Amino acid sequence: MSHQVTYAPAQATAPAKSPERTMLVRLLIFLLILAALGALAIFFMRFPDRRPLALVLAVLGALLHELVQSGGVVHFPTALDDEVYLGTFGGVAVGLLTGLAAIATVSSAPGVVLTDAGAVTTGLTGFVLKGGAESLVAHHSVRAMVKESLLRP
Repeated sequence: MSHQVTYAPAQATAPAKSPERTMLVRLLIFLLILAALGALAIFFMRFPDRRPLALVLAVLGALLHELVQSGGVVHFPTALDDEVYLGTFGGVAVGLLTGLAAIATVSSAPGVVLTDAGAVTTGLTGFVLKGGAESLVAHHSVRAMVKESLLRP
């Protein structure tokens, strides 16, 4: 007497991700980005040329603005009601542009050297300009264009 045993295939169901877990992962990603930029800033402090340091500090300043604004969570650019938020990656772009503008300004002036204070000022400028860029994007004429490009597939 033989018994034939058949097994039903296991159904693969992925556990649902909780919103808390998703937020925690996004926070950890944000903190890793900040830590990497901080390490890069410390590395560039060894060199007498402060331009790379100014660039990193400008990006770090813009990301710190995003940290304060978003509560430390990575966000993508979004358009909500009457507001447009550049998000984390928009903050990186604003910081890069700020740093590049500071470097170009100093590099074009003969005999002017970017000091530690200038590099720190560039970082603070990145912090401030992140909010300024979002305010500019919130302007009615610019907002419609940005919303259209964000909502386009």
